[in-house]
Order: sequence, then structure tokens, then C-alpha cells
Amino acid sequence: MTCLFSPQFPSLLEAGLASAAVLISLGAVLGKANPLQVLVLSLLESAVFVSNSHLGYSVMGVADVGGAIFVHLFGAYFGVAAAFVMGRRARKRRSKVIKKKENFCQIRKFCLQCVSSLFHMDA
Repeated sequence: MTCLFSPQFPSLLEAGLASAAVLISLGAVLGKANPLQVLVLSLLESAVFVSNSHLGYSVMGVADVGGAIFVHLFGAYFGVAAAFVMGRRARKRRSKVIKKKENFCQIRKFCLQCVSSLFHMDA
């Protein structure tokens, strides 16, 4: 039986960087988005991040050792843009806004802390 999916190190590294960019941008929308919006935002951002890094590395030939520039800048700018769009829509229908639970925010903060600590471990 042949395996259709064989993960290799570069694809796993790209997936880790994409998830770090998603977690960075989730810090900007921490109290504004509900879980469904976070899911849609994460799927959209992952696809856009991979295409952005392909454009930067392959087409433009940018040298980014470790991917720190792409991860942090893309995650920050995408998160600020998403927070701006979500905030503008929330101002339009302020009467229908329901207060979010703090538990979901704490879970996202915990995930961000776990992933960021993995990048800073000494080998």
C-alpha cells in the first residue's frame, strides 16, 4: 500500500510558521471575534500566508533566515486589518453585539504562549 501523504520537513516547517502567523494575528482580534470567525480567519490566513511566503521566497528572492520577518510582519498586519474590519462592522450594529466569554480568549492566549515558547527553546 502506498502512502498518498508523506510529510517532509520543509512542509512541516511551513505549517508551523503558518500556524505561528495565525496565532500572532489572533492576538489582534482577541476580544472581537467569535469562534466561527476565528476558524474562517485561520483558514483564510493560512492560505494567504503560504502564497505570500512563496511569492517572497521564490519569485522575489527574499532572504529570510528562519522565516521571522514573514511570520511576524504578515501575522501582525493581517491581524490589524482583520481587527479593523471587524471593529468597523461592530460599530455599525452596536446594539446587537453580545459580550464574549473570557474563556475562549484565555484558551487562545494559552495556545499562543505554548507555540511561541517552542520557537525560543535552545537545542
